[in-house]
Amino acid sequence: MIISPFKWTLLLVAIIAVQPILSTAVPESNEISDLQQSKRYKLVAFAFENLHRSLWPEELYPAMKNYLNDVKKWSDHDEMLQQSQYYVKIQQTLKTCLDLLEELSNHPFNCSQETALKAKHDTLKALFKSVESERCQQMWASKYLDFTLQMRTILRKSADKFYILLTAAVAAYDKSLDEVEEYEEVDILRWNERFIKETDFSRKQLLTIEFMGLFPDERNILESDCKIQYTNFL
Repeated sequence: MIISPFKWTLLLVAIIAVQPILSTAVPESNEISDLQQSKRYKLVAFAFENLHRSLWPEELYPAMKNYLNDVKKWSDHDEMLQQSQYYVKIQQTLKTCLDLLEELSNHPFNCSQETALKAKHDTLKALFKSVESERCQQMWASKYLDFTLQMRTILRKSADKFYILLTAAVAAYDKSLDEVEEYEEVDILRWNERFIKETDFSRKQLLTIEFMGLFPDERNILESDCKIQYTNFL
């Protein structure tokens, strides 16, 4: 399923809309300890970790490695590209991307490595878009498109697995609540009713964003090491 530009716009708007509800102050150490023992924290920590894993699945690494190696092999032999003023920077950036990807493959789900790889790949994309030769731009764009199509399939399967895990986790959480807790956690229970009924993939993405927005204090702790992401924009 290809998500339309309109739906992507809705998704991005929802991401932005979630941000203001976050608490600006990090809880004190004793408050952090209490929060981490709570059922709410354990639930959102599980969701946080598995959402992260769904956006950077290990199945993605070989596809990206093949793409980068393919681009490098082509760039090593394309005389027109080699005449570009950006060629040296392209070669350097390709090497850095491959090195970062290798490190990430050896130590998956490393947030800082993911951020660095994305930033360096953004640089690579900008360089190719600046190349003087339109043919070279098109050659790279074709290779990048092939990769994004593979990535879309991988991420869709990964997201489906995450939704199954999240559904099971919230169901178990629901069963663990007593009557008083059910009253206190009504926001999660109401969200779960809508999430279970939803079948549209892009709407489930929006509901995932909404779910994470229900835990501002817990997210402040979780995001101290790794900012939450909702999409992989490689």
